[in-house]
Amino acid sequence: MRGRPRFTIIGLFVACLAQGCKKNVGSSCDAGESRCLDGKTQLVCDDGSFVASPCQGPAGCLQNDEGVSCDISGNQPGSPCAKAEEGAAACVEEHRMIACRGGQYRSVPCRGPKGCENEGGHALCDASVAAPNDICKDEGGKACTTDGKDVLSCAAGEMKLAYRCRGPGGCESKGGKLECDMSSAALEDPCDKSMEGKNACATDGSSIVVCKAGRFVIDEKCKPGRRCASTGGSIECAKPEKAG
Repeated sequence: MRGRPRFTIIGLFVACLAQGCKKNVGSSCDAGESRCLDGKTQLVCDDGSFVASPCQGPAGCLQNDEGVSCDISGNQPGSPCAKAEEGAAACVEEHRMIACRGGQYRSVPCRGPKGCENEGGHALCDASVAAPNDICKDEGGKACTTDGKDVLSCAAGEMKLAYRCRGPGGCESKGGKLECDMSSAALEDPCDKSMEGKNACATDGSSIVVCKAGRFVIDEKCKPGRRCASTGGSIECAKPEKAG
């Protein structure tokens, strides 16, 4: 009876040698472990088991003594990616990259003037300019709209309207710092906590409005013969000649 289990173990060992113990989808693995399944597919360890991830770029999947490299530049939007690959990205056009977001590869626009640049194995995406509903990953991150009139903010993975920039300066990104001219605002325009209590001129010039509880509301109506104006950085109701 003692010899039978030993015979079974030896048999499995011989079979393992014959097959090369090749890892496949579903095989057990350690965190951070990866290998090439074939020339266009990488096995990535996810929660203790290997999952398949595409490497559809020209270089495909390569494995050597230094590790595994997977060229994702040819991956299509909607193709799967592992949790361990979250954030992996590659530029595919001047103003677009492909990136792993939430378990699948997504097409991500890079509308800023610097576009998308591959540097040191990483994709650098200029997202200082965006359009409503663009994909994003940095919650609360802000960008100017393509027309330079509004500020968008990243919320739940998409760029949404944060506030309007109705002043003559509009919205502009300078050296990575976003500037929004809110010297003019319409009633009920949105504003954030940083603007609470700050004034602006109503778009028709008839009153001074103030940011209160996330919206612009009337703070003071200008008297007859006066118009709201932004002078020297202050907001006031002034006579037309002073406002001009």
